[in-house]
Amino acid sequence: LYGRFCQSEVLSARIKEVARMRNARVTECGFCRNVRFDKAVAQGLGEEVVDDITDGYETSDKLTPAEKAALKFTDALIHDPELLN
Repeated sequence: LYGRFCQSEVLSARIKEVARMRNARVTECGFCRNVRFDKAVAQGLGEEVVDDITDGYETSDKLTPAEKAALKFTDALIHDPELLN
């Protein structure tokens, strides 16, 4: 499932990586927090953007509206999947 998600072109690699980074921070996965996928980096996901994937990301000027929406979705999926109904 994860491989298929990552290979899909429905969302950009950068948006998928933003969501993955949020999940890594919330779940405190040290490995995931330290890994960056090349496609996302090539699409401009630098550490200055990753640094804004914290609580309060809604006010970030480095994250796009689409990335903020992906983060909101990720938070709902992690904390309360019923919100996605």
